[in-house]
Amino acid sequence: MLPKRQNRPFPRRANGYPGPLLVYTREEDPDMLTTTRPVTGAGLKQAIEGRDGRMLSRFYADDALVRVIDRNNPPSKPREIRGRAAITAFWDDICSRAMTHRVDTTVSEGDRLVFIQDCAYPDGTRVFCIAALDLRDGLIARQTVVQAWDE
Repeated sequence: MLPKRQNRPFPRRANGYPGPLLVYTREEDPDMLTTTRPVTGAGLKQAIEGRDGRMLSRFYADDALVRVIDRNNPPSKPREIRGRAAITAFWDDICSRAMTHRVDTTVSEGDRLVFIQDCAYPDGTRVFCIAALDLRDGLIARQTVVQAWDE
């Protein structure tokens, strides 16, 4: 249950964001996991490139499913992450790693969104990822990630 609306907003800095102080009402507070936000390509790009796991988790429906397909998780047995709490932990782990993320392309049509992402670790290891999202009521209901790593 969300707290009652506050008449006065309170300030927050968003994950080391060096820009101006951001002001949120209680309902818009980025620290509240119960708050969701409709997903957009621009929002995904901002959250991924900013390594903001909390912002990313707000784009998912409570019952969302993320499937990861890679060398260790083949198409016949993909890694499945179910529910927003588990997805939040997944993104928190990824966003805590010393690496850069760049979203190159996002394409959206109706209730579908696809994006391409390049990542790099400090040692030069690169990761390429393409993700296809199915949206429901503006939130991610299902996401399939296919990724390839340098070896």
